[in-house]
Amino acid sequence: MAVKRGQDGLSDRQRAFVREKRADPTAPLWVIAQRAGFEGDQHTLHTTVTRLMKTQAVLVALFAPATPAELAAREVDDTTLKSEIKSRWRSIVRSPTASNGDAINAGDKLMRTIPGGYVPTEMDVRSRVTLESLLTEAGLDPESLKTAALPPHEEAHDAQGQTADQ
Repeated sequence: MAVKRGQDGLSDRQRAFVREKRADPTAPLWVIAQRAGFEGDQHTLHTTVTRLMKTQAVLVALFAPATPAELAAREVDDTTLKSEIKSRWRSIVRSPTASNGDAINAGDKLMRTIPGGYVPTEMDVRSRVTLESLLTEAGLDPESLKTAALPPHEEAHDAQGQTADQ
């Protein structure tokens, strides 16, 4: 049975896959294939996706610039946009494949969105910066953090008055 293809060279399911992938780029590909109408278990869908992603027409449609109609459909209010950005940052922070730097940057940006989660610190670095000045700027008392001095080191002597090193 021949598969009916449109002017773009895609079948209806392939077109649905492209539409779903462009709508949710962070979802696993096998989930996107399932949403697009492909059937099977996770392994079968993964095999189908591997085959799809090798098809030139699918790749051209996936990575084509967004049309004005798609951009207009994506337009959302600020609350939804902020929610989407937070969701993407969370996925980066939780991703086992994200580099440490990416996770730290995403975590920093995510903490800035939470009230009380991020407190920017400004410091005048034109003057001499000391540990005491840093502690004072942080609202801590430097005197209360001083540790007791260690007792002087005493070498152990044996019966003849020799140290262990001699």
